Amino acid sequence: MKKDWVAHICDRIEQHVQRTKGEGATIVCSSGISPSGPIHLGNLREVMTVHLVAEELLGRGRQVTHLHFWDDFDRLRKVPAGISPAYEAYIGCPLSDIPDPFDTYDSYATRYMTDFTQSLARLGIVPHFVRQSVAYRGGKYTAQIKEALVRRFEIFDILAQFQTLQAQKETAVERRAAYYPFRVYCENCHKDTTTLTQYEEASATVAYSCQSCRHEGAFSLNEKVEGKLVWKVDWPMRWSFERVDFEPGGEDHSSPGSSFTVGQKIVHEIYGAPAPQYASYAFVGMDGRSKISSSVGTTATLSSALDIVEPSILRWLYMRRANNQSF
Repeated sequence: MKKDWVAHICDRIEQHVQRTKGEGATIVCSSGISPSGPIHLGNLREVMTVHLVAEELLGRGRQVTHLHFWDDFDRLRKVPAGISPAYEAYIGCPLSDIPDPFDTYDSYATRYMTDFTQSLARLGIVPHFVRQSVAYRGGKYTAQIKEALVRRFEIFDILAQFQTLQAQKETAVERRAAYYPFRVYCENCHKDTTTLTQYEEASATVAYSCQSCRHEGAFSLNEKVEGKLVWKVDWPMRWSFERVDFEPGGEDHSSPGSSFTVGQKIVHEIYGAPAPQYASYAFVGMDGRSKISSSVGTTATLSSALDIVEPSILRWLYMRRANNQSF
């Protein structure tokens, strides 16, 4: 059954694509999740929102691509409940490079991605998956990284428009002079506890120092990409590169001055592309909590739910409430 909220979003997307790409263009809808722990039923709302919209657009006769970005090149920020405390040694390392805690998969990230991907297929959701670790290291975004580094001061000025004034050791001028929108993973300890100290445009060489192991290094982006753009630049960069027409985001990305607001300006002013249509979705709660969280420990994964609930019922639970309503 088509829901009004899905139809309303699709109407906006069709108008947007008509303005920016023209009649008959392929519509690109995207979702993304960081496999930092068990991927739970709250995360499912991101993918389900895009799937329902893409399904409706296909029903209207449109050509549609659903991209799903695996943010497996993100750093490990916190060791989830149920994982050995010894994994604190990997905090700051890319999720794609951390060993699987239970020695089944080739990495920490692959463990959680595999479980979720297989469960999505049981729901009839089969997007085109993009692993960010592969995309970055394979040079897919190298030109966009170089552009961000060359225009780092412009990016700093955009970000500064949305930052609250706080006591800083450095002045705004000093912070601007030292700012780079790219974080290197140290070649010695593999952590992102680094400071980029110089960018040489002619050779595309980044120089950095690491606070964790005191290593100082440099490499050319023409030879390898051992690092990633900071999140508020990474997100709009992807929109530009993939020509994304629609992507939703949680409430935490949707407030004034948040990731989407900043991303709208960066994608237009730095990358010269239109921002996609956007829809904020409310959190999914469980057991008296308004938001399910991997870090506090949860068994509310999609695979667990599908052992109990029929796929059609689970889809209905996400369709019946408008995207901005929690449940």
